[in-house]
Amino acid sequence: HAVDVNHAQPGDPVKAAAAIVDIASVAEPPVHLLLGTDCVAAVEAKIADLQADIEKWRYVSLSTDHD
Repeated sequence: HAVDVNHAQPGDPVKAAAAIVDIASVAEPPVHLLLGTDCVAAVEAKIADLQADIEKWRYVSLSTDHD
């Protein structure tokens, strides 16, 4: 994927660097900093996939605790 989008990313590296510098000085920085619309969209899609799996297989997941 990286080779396919090289030099075609929607993000601005200067803005990304500035965001990283800004975040570095906050008291409680985010554990995950999503930079760029493409990144946010990809992570949101992954979360939706995970949520769908959780819901579909919840009964199996919840059935494995000790009785």
